[in-house]
Amino acid sequence: MRRTITAKVLIILALIAFTAATAWPNEIHLARVVRVLSGDTIEVVIANEHGEIEIPDELQWRAGNDGPLRRVRMIGINCAPNTYVWITHGLGPQARYHVTGLILGQDIWLEYDEAEKDRFGRDLAYVWIDAPSVLIADMLNSQLLLAGLAVTARTPPNVRYSAFFSRFQREAQSSQLEIWGYN
Repeated sequence: MRRTITAKVLIILALIAFTAATAWPNEIHLARVVRVLSGDTIEVVIANEHGEIEIPDELQWRAGNDGPLRRVRMIGINCAPNTYVWITHGLGPQARYHVTGLILGQDIWLEYDEAEKDRFGRDLAYVWIDAPSVLIADMLNSQLLLAGLAVTARTPPNVRYSAFFSRFQREAQSSQLEIWGYN
């Protein structure tokens, strides 16, 4: 059964790789993750204009301004909806631990869409673990959906990858992964 699920996922990912749009957004920034706040919110230090990431000895300055330290909310996903299943099975913390293991202390790329900030002053971005590519499933936002650790959260005008995200969520649902295995 596991092999069938894996084969289905690989076929879908291959199809998506060939159909993905390659138009890049207004901005892509290199950054280093210094803190994981939740499964879908991180703090990063943005690289300077020379592509260098300078982390001060002490991170005493606040995130959320236009300085090098930024609080980033991942676009298109929600890792901790306030629902019975998420709370009783501890899926919010599980998503946070998963993200921490993948990217804490690592260099990532932030891809911005139409709206770059939310009402709380956080940057809104798609998070790439490796350099952005046409394989949308390589994006951290997508990986969380495919693992069943996130649900889609369509937030116009930032909808560049929403069709892909919906497909990834359906795949996790049909495979009954994490959140979808408790229904």
